[in-house]
Amino acid sequence: MRQKIFTALISTIILFTSCTSTKKVQEQNKQTMDSWMGHHKSELIQSWGPPSRYESDGKGGEILIYEQKVTRGAVIYGTYHEKTSYPYKMFYADKDGKLYYWRTGS
Repeated sequence: MRQKIFTALISTIILFTSCTSTKKVQEQNKQTMDSWMGHHKSELIQSWGPPSRYESDGKGGEILIYEQKVTRGAVIYGTYHEKTSYPYKMFYADKDGKLYYWRTGS
């Protein structure tokens, strides 16, 4: 009985800590992305390096897309499982190169 209570308590602490940590990372990411708004795209490129690719924003400007490949693996019941994701950060620049919008995803 004590073991079950201890396990439940540890699980709750881990869950609470991971949720708090995720929220903190999301807020830091938002602050970082927001801090680039109004800057010229050349400043971003100078700081972050060239984007993975560019796309049109449909308004005469462009979208700078920073992508990365993330592969995670684990052994579950003796079998190796792997998952690959492609998180990205997109910055929208107007025709004058001024950053005006961003979004992220995976």
